[in-house]
Amino acid sequence: MIKKQRKFMILDLMICVASAALSVVWLQQILPALRSVFPYSRSGKLKDYMLDLANITNIIGGCLFWASVGVTIIRLVPPRPSIRRLARQPGFVACLSVSIAGVAPLAVSVAQQVGRALIGWTSSAAGTSIPYMSMTVNSSEMAGAGVAALWGILALRRRVRIKADWVEYTARTLGFAWIAHWVLFKGLAFVWAI
Repeated sequence: MIKKQRKFMILDLMICVASAALSVVWLQQILPALRSVFPYSRSGKLKDYMLDLANITNIIGGCLFWASVGVTIIRLVPPRPSIRRLARQPGFVACLSVSIAGVAPLAVSVAQQVGRALIGWTSSAAGTSIPYMSMTVNSSEMAGAGVAALWGILALRRRVRIKADWVEYTARTLGFAWIAHWVLFKGLAFVWAI
């Protein structure tokens, strides 16, 4: 029996728009924190350019995270392959792992913010943007390594399913982007340490 490829639906477009909207909201929260942690100074030194590049990699990581969450949701919406087949698709595995790794700190951050709002607790260390920043840095730093490790495990177990549709191709592209982001992030850390 030949199954039809999944076509792009209105619901998929709605999920993409919601994912983009979450990226914008996230950017509004993270940019003030990045400016306070990585102040801009234009002295022309290499470290100033490295800070700018670090800001850009943090922003890219956050946008990649919300795109991965969106693609994971699109993949889980019917019509879709069975869970057993999805577990063999490298793109889905990459996006799901990044989504789980990023949503956990985000849930803790939201719970902290709600707790602060309900109790009225304020502190100089309790800024609104710092938890979002820690979510991004933690997710960005290890997400690419996690994707590469999971893809290696799938390849070693010979469980990779090659046949794919547009959602899987998009997810694989995000997986490669996460790996490239991780390499860039580690490269920046290496150069910064010199």
